[in-house]
Amino acid sequence: MKFFDVLDYIFPRKCLGCSREEGYLCKNCENEIVFLQMQCCPNCRRPQKEGRFCHEKCAKNFGFDQLIVCLKYSKTNLISKMAIQFKYKFSKEMAEILGKIMKHQFANFSHNFKTENTVLIPVPLSAERMKFRGFNQAALLAKYLEKNFNRMKFYDCMKRENGGEQQAGKTRRERLMNLENKIYLDDGFATFLKDKNIILIDDIATTGTTLNECSRVLKNAGVKNICCLVLARGK
Repeated sequence: MKFFDVLDYIFPRKCLGCSREEGYLCKNCENEIVFLQMQCCPNCRRPQKEGRFCHEKCAKNFGFDQLIVCLKYSKTNLISKMAIQFKYKFSKEMAEILGKIMKHQFANFSHNFKTENTVLIPVPLSAERMKFRGFNQAALLAKYLEKNFNRMKFYDCMKRENGGEQQAGKTRRERLMNLENKIYLDDGFATFLKDKNIILIDDIATTGTTLNECSRVLKNAGVKNICCLVLARGK
């Protein structure tokens, strides 16, 4: 018996929804997941079928073109528990569960997104956060999507400098200042990404500041279209 099989036997994984010993998400709770049936404008949050901006004024200060959100978020619901398990309890196994959710919603709301020349890019972690956590949760989600989408390639090509504070709990203005000029592309990717369509992956978005800063860097590299895909968005 393998080491991790022994751990599973001693400490069985419990469903985050109902505590059954059937893995992190049992079939019953999986079937009860309520996907968002309508997207909204990324800025003013008015209903918009595919998560595009409702007016050019709303799009003015944003670099991306579309934001697809999978599930409704609250601090106590199932997606919050799954994100915490994934992000802060270092459970890489959550990537497949959450990746399936992302695949489902992208298929529902990406009808006008051109998949030719499409690249999957995760929002980057700083080297400090990467060392502490051991993995980038957004990169694991992007890898899962690469395996399950045809003709889409994953590239972990964005970097984030050390020294910035965590974004959680900050205002939009503080988040912008915290990220300013700290996200950049690896050498050589600016030319490669020119005229590409990008799916930018993250787990939980709040103000959209991190997604926007990544998008600004990508658009400066000549990227044609950016669709941000996230599990949930906070208020």
